[in-house]
Amino acid sequence: MSGQADDAQQPPAQTVAFYSPTGALAADPPPDLVQHLVALYISQVTSQISFFTLGWFHKELVKGGTSRAFIYAIMAMACRLYSSVIAGVDVAAMEGAMTDRAAVILARDTSAPTLSTVLAAMMLQTLGICNGNTQAAGRYHYKSLRLLKLLDVHTPMQSEQDTHISEEHPDWDEVETRRRVWWFAYMLDRCLSVATGNQPYLDQQKSRVLFPVDEVDLERSVATNDEPLGADADQAGRKPSSPYQWRARVLQILELQLDIVRITNQLRDDPHGASIADVCHELNRITAIFNRMGGHERSLDTMDRLCRLTMKLNTADATGDTDDGTRILKAYKVLFRVFAHCQHRAVQIALGRAKLSLLDLDSTDIRESIVHGALEIAQLTRLIPDDLLCCMNAYHSYAVGMAGFVFSDVANGPDDDYWPGVSRVDAVSHLQTLVACLTQLSHSFRSLVARRDMLQAMMRKAQARLAPALYGSMAQQEIITTLPPALDSSMLSSQFVRSMSTSILGTNAKHQHPVLSMPTDENSQQQ
Repeated sequence: MSGQADDAQQPPAQTVAFYSPTGALAADPPPDLVQHLVALYISQVTSQISFFTLGWFHKELVKGGTSRAFIYAIMAMACRLYSSVIAGVDVAAMEGAMTDRAAVILARDTSAPTLSTVLAAMMLQTLGICNGNTQAAGRYHYKSLRLLKLLDVHTPMQSEQDTHISEEHPDWDEVETRRRVWWFAYMLDRCLSVATGNQPYLDQQKSRVLFPVDEVDLERSVATNDEPLGADADQAGRKPSSPYQWRARVLQILELQLDIVRITNQLRDDPHGASIADVCHELNRITAIFNRMGGHERSLDTMDRLCRLTMKLNTADATGDTDDGTRILKAYKVLFRVFAHCQHRAVQIALGRAKLSLLDLDSTDIRESIVHGALEIAQLTRLIPDDLLCCMNAYHSYAVGMAGFVFSDVANGPDDDYWPGVSRVDAVSHLQTLVACLTQLSHSFRSLVARRDMLQAMMRKAQARLAPALYGSMAQQEIITTLPPALDSSMLSSQFVRSMSTSILGTNAKHQHPVLSMPTDENSQQQ
């Protein structure tokens, strides 16, 4: 990151008609506010969270089949954005009001389920995850799964039997949206399981739903040193690159994270019920899968290339972009690769941690692998421009937290505790970067506040300990040193493997948003 998160400037406030979400709950927001928030959602959120295609959304609005709960949920999610500062509107209060309305309408809706009602439930689940309310997230997760079953989304449509269906096909938007809804539900299922330690509900093996089309997977969708983009690449006569399946890789990583959580929870809940041989077998199985995915050596991309792509986002001139919108869309594609790479390294750290704490193994190789993963996460996080951190998926905080606990152990550990590849002073510097990242993300994702506070306390403890080396003549007692005894760094490191905060993944959208107002829903009543 290019600066401290606390110093980040707020975006200029948009001007719309005054609206008090708490003043008259029966009143809908004014049309210009509805337009603004939905446009904000379409232009930014759908670029990273592909719940649906915009072609499908437009058709639903035209035929009047969109659930009111769906529109309220869209506005609630838009209120979370860094750029949602609106003059005359308390966006935090409005997020709560729109969330409550969507929940009430969804609960009262007795009509036949539609994709828009499923999407409303999934968005409410996502909002619960972002706010750290796993109980609400679980409640809407179960509802979305029931609706998915009623809609038979896991069964391909007849037109989908042709795996080469293109955007020109009349059923394209319906087919693609059904795919996205299913796979997003699957991803949320895994995220919620990782966060709670409970068993997942959806079985990938029983699904025949194809993976959705995703432009972020196309190598030509991001700039490299001399690669033209998009149409320029085609005009240059270059053959488009084959898909990388970045999102498929993230789902694989979530599965490995869930496996590690299962092992640690099993040992926590029944320490005498699992043998060391069983734990070794499971960790070896996970390690084998991880190694097939590139392991310690390589993720889907090289570190040098990811650093180069991320650094180019710092200036519009470097990317050749003429407006902020183009830069943001490109940032989503680049930063999703950064996100996937950091999740890969987070699994590397978690595996090393599991071997250190669960099997009581300790070797230079294991510690070197842990430090390697943490260093790459910190390096990439430092390169993300402050004004583009809002483009980063909030689940990046999991990788940031894993790396932060590593550097806390390095900085706060015993004097004879050796971690190859990083000094104590450097560890504090990396902690500052990671805490700044969590601070800025926590403005939109309140579930991150507790984790930020833990790492901040550990950072201050390390700063106090290393004050002479860090600050020269600065008096050590001037550094805030409070760290509750219960928040011991090594204990939290192993706890963190069991407690993962979740968020959502997304994609890029091609269509323009239509002009709209609040739709009429015959089967739903306002709160």
